[in-house]
Amino acid sequence: MIFDGRVSRELDPAKGYVRCVWWHRGWIRFAEDSGGNLLCIDLAPAHHGSRGQVIQWETHGGPYGPQAWSFEDHLRKHHDTLISVQHTYDVQGRLGRPC
Repeated sequence: MIFDGRVSRELDPAKGYVRCVWWHRGWIRFAEDSGGNLLCIDLAPAHHGSRGQVIQWETHGGPYGPQAWSFEDHLRKHHDTLISVQHTYDVQGRLGRPC
């Protein structure tokens, strides 16, 4: 899928999970990285999607996903990842790289 000369990385209209548009007002962003890429709660999914699914939106590729079927599912996956990774701390007590 191409949007204004930009190619969406994983948006496939045949799958029907996320709307084939560059941006939709039904996407509520809740997280952003330093490059402007977003995680959004999708309140306006395509016909096979689920209202409240979590999608990713990238500045160079547009929307894709879903990353999780709900915000609760997203938080559960994030929690499980944090618990399963053993972290290290430096001498000042700052979080270091996972082991």
